[in-house]
Amino acid sequence: MQPKRRLSIRIAGNTQNPALNTLREKGYRVWIEPDDLNEEEPEFLDWNAEKEGRYFSATDPVELLGLVAMQECRGDDWQQKTDEPDIVCEVIEDCEKLESINALFKLTASGELTQKMGDAHVIENNNAMPDSISKGLPDNLHAFMWVRQPHHIDYYGFETQPETLTWSNSRVVVYADGITVQSWIDFRAFLKWLHQQ
Repeated sequence: MQPKRRLSIRIAGNTQNPALNTLREKGYRVWIEPDDLNEEEPEFLDWNAEKEGRYFSATDPVELLGLVAMQECRGDDWQQKTDEPDIVCEVIEDCEKLESINALFKLTASGELTQKMGDAHVIENNNAMPDSISKGLPDNLHAFMWVRQPHHIDYYGFETQPETLTWSNSRVVVYADGITVQSWIDFRAFLKWLHQQ
């Protein structure tokens, strides 16, 4: 369950001065170069900040504050470390997973999934399955649906490999009785197949 939203801020014109005031309050000198004002497109300015020999430059005051906040939090060695997670890919992957699951939920709500697949159960993550159902699944199978058959259960999931960056380029497989019995190149191909059933 999402926490109640107490505050929501989006970058806009009304965030520029608060960002610059914050930088000044932190002791930073802020400026734009005079030559930038003579450009034909003055909205594309480089905003600069400096304090104690540390210089920052960005195309927007809020971006500038973000760079300063990053350096203040991480220090002068602010770059990505080899042991740190790739959060950009994680967030994109989470969005792609949500998009995929939402597509299945829409099919479920319309009754189309049951009509096409019978006793199908859409799941949001492997933890949502009872242990009796998920027992024995391979570690690289991220199940999004299981379908009860007369003598076994079909598990539909993303087959991820260490080199796979996102769910959109992960193969979708059907796993049953310890083997892969059917596969699609990606989730879009799986949905196309599902609509054709």
